[in-house]
Amino acid sequence: MSQYLQGQTAIVTGGMRGIGLAIARRLHVAGAQVVIWDLAVDGWNSTENGFEPVLRQAVDVSSLASVEAAFAQTLARLGQVQILVNNAASTARWWRLGSTRQTPGTTSSPST
Repeated sequence: MSQYLQGQTAIVTGGMRGIGLAIARRLHVAGAQVVIWDLAVDGWNSTENGFEPVLRQAVDVSSLASVEAAFAQTLARLGQVQILVNNAASTARWWRLGSTRQTPGTTSSPST
C-alpha cells in the first residue's frame, strides 16, 4: 500500500479497540501519524496491535474541556491535525433510538 497519508496527522477517537483500532491501523499503514484518544489508554501492545501511535491520550469526548485540552496537547506536540475520525461512542441515558434528541431535563415536541 502506498504511503499516501505521509506527513499527515490523524486523531482517532475510540481507537484502543474494535473498529477504531482497525481504522487507526489502516491510517498508520497509509503513512499517517496516528493519535489515539480513548477513555483509557493503558495496556497498549504495539506488537499485538501492529503499530505504535505517536500519541495516546485519555480523553472523554463527551467533555468539551477534555477534548480542548487533548487537542491543545496534540497541536503542541505535532503542529497540525489534518484528519479526525470521530469513532468514539457515547451513550446518554436520555437518548433512545427513535426519540427526539433534546437536552436532558427539557421537553420539546418533535420537529416536522
